[in-house]
Amino acid sequence: YMAGTMDRDAFMDATNSRNWAGKDSWVRWYQPMVDAARDNGGRVVAANAPREYVRRARLEGYEALAALPPEERAHFDLPAAPPPASYRERFREFMSSDGNAPTDEELDTMLRSQRLWDATMAASIVGACKTLPRNAKVVHVVGQFHSEFDGGLVSEIQARDGSARILTISVQ
Repeated sequence: YMAGTMDRDAFMDATNSRNWAGKDSWVRWYQPMVDAARDNGGRVVAANAPREYVRRARLEGYEALAALPPEERAHFDLPAAPPPASYRERFREFMSSDGNAPTDEELDTMLRSQRLWDATMAASIVGACKTLPRNAKVVHVVGQFHSEFDGGLVSEIQARDGSARILTISVQ
């Protein structure tokens, strides 16, 4: 898409992104940012772990993912550091917002998925930074739970690059 070899619909279909965060959410929220980067010579990095591996983290655990062959391991990164102490409790509150609090076991399995997302996005961000000129900026758009209050994404970036300067802007 960035090179102009496919149109927007083909891009959304190839990436399964059309309804990524709800019906037609891609066109409304994400596609304008991708188009702005393309139109201004910017780069776009796919930072998320594929849903298949996020699901497997939840159901099978990190050990099963670590045992996968290198060609599959290239699609995700495992957490490099434990999350901040408050992360698990904030995650419990977030997952209980519908009035149905998960058990400790359910919470731990869901948290594995969340942390795989954090780790993979962090590795993608740090990797992108290494290819940019000094003092260049990376803009990463992510759900606020990943980044607010030094969320899991922030701690994962810091674990991979202790000198990273991070600014979190949360839009409500």
